[in-house]
Amino acid sequence: MRAPHRLVASLGLAPIAVRGRRWQSAAIDTYTAYLDTLNGDAHAATHITVRGEALVFIAQDVRTAHPTKATSR
Repeated sequence: MRAPHRLVASLGLAPIAVRGRRWQSAAIDTYTAYLDTLNGDAHAATHITVRGEALVFIAQDVRTAHPTKATSR
């Protein structure tokens, strides 16, 4: 079996592997550091959503309900 780093390189995934290690390190540190790292990479890569807005990762524990969806009890 080939070494994992050679397999990653042969598939052209080396840039993703570098980001993945950075994301993993940040995630181990804190959730906020993880989101900051993801957002920094998205901003640097100028990722745009289908609505034409910059891609932003938000903390799931502070996400609000969608304003057009009513909650029924």
